[in-house]
Amino acid sequence: VAFFEKLKIQSELTLEDKTFYAGDIINAKLEASYLAGGYLAGADYSSEWSSYTSRFRPESKLLRKFRFGISDDYESISNVSSTKGKLSENGKTILSCSTSGNKKEGIPYVYKLETYVTDASNQRISSSMGVLVHSSRFYIGIGRPVEMNGFAKKGKILNFPYILVKPDESILKDMEQKKKKIEYSLEREYWTYDYQN
Repeated sequence: VAFFEKLKIQSELTLEDKTFYAGDIINAKLEASYLAGGYLAGADYSSEWSSYTSRFRPESKLLRKFRFGISDDYESISNVSSTKGKLSENGKTILSCSTSGNKKEGIPYVYKLETYVTDASNQRISSSMGVLVHSSRFYIGIGRPVEMNGFAKKGKILNFPYILVKPDESILKDMEQKKKKIEYSLEREYWTYDYQN
């Protein structure tokens, strides 16, 4: 406690104000300064980008009735890149990351950036941020079969409602992208259960 030193530096991460899609380059700006004023010119910094799978989870009450993405979409966090360097004379640097290395198609990823800045007195401060990178220009959501209560009955036709939604949660009505084809496939899984006394 006798050697405790009050925090005297600060750092901040900012991103471009845009929607990111798989394949884009993320450019984050790191800025560091003294709380009393002045840039951390030439300060040492280190950074690490990592990524992990996520989900498209709309806030809209209407869209919550639909499921977007596949169920088996888990992937543990993985390191993408890391770097070390010195900040510029005005205490800034740009940290870039490519999003083209996603292992699973059709699934959004979160890209997380963690940074550490050290001043001349060896005081160190960290900052972090994450950004959702969308897998495509729109998502397809599937809802529960229409007019179905409980379990499906054998021989009954099931009608599944679907919806096309942009990342900003706006709905694509009447297939606005008429010139483009959408290919789809349906998979059915079923279980049998034998009951014995």
